[in-house]
Amino acid sequence: MELTSINTCIDDWDALSNEYRDLEGIHKEYLNKLKEITELQQKCTKGIGHQRYRVNLIKKSLKNLKPEKDELFQAIQLREKVSQRIQNVESIEDRLPKSNGLYLRIILGNLNVSLPTKRERYEYKEEFERFKIVVMVVSFVTSLVGLLIHT
Repeated sequence: MELTSINTCIDDWDALSNEYRDLEGIHKEYLNKLKEITELQQKCTKGIGHQRYRVNLIKKSLKNLKPEKDELFQAIQLREKVSQRIQNVESIEDRLPKSNGLYLRIILGNLNVSLPTKRERYEYKEEFERFKIVVMVVSFVTSLVGLLIHT
C-alpha cells in the first residue's frame, strides 16, 4: 500500500501511533501478569516443599507408631490420605516449571524452560528428541572419521 500524499501519510502515522499506544498498554498488562505468574509459581513451589516436609513427618510418625486395635482403622485411613496427598502434590508440581537436567544446563545454560500447555510440552519434547538424534549422528560420523584417520 503506497500512500500518495503527505496528508494520507500523516493520517496513517496518527492511526499507527494510536495502535502503538494500545500495544504499549497490552505489553504493560502482559508484564504485570508475567510478574504475577512468577510470584504464584514461587508460592506454589514453596507450598509444595512445605507439604512434602509435613507429609514426610506424618509418614515417619505413622511408620513408628504401633496403633491400638481401636486406632488401626484411623491409621489405615490416614496412610491412604497421605498417599493421596503425595499424588496430588506431584500433580501440582507437574504443572510448574522444572529445573533443567545436566544435558540441558550444558546446552542452554541456566535458562528456565517453562511450557505451560501440554501441546507446547509435547512439541518441545519432539523437537528435543530430533535435536538429540542430530547430535548423536554428528558424534557418530565424527567418531568414524576420527577412526578412519587414525588407522
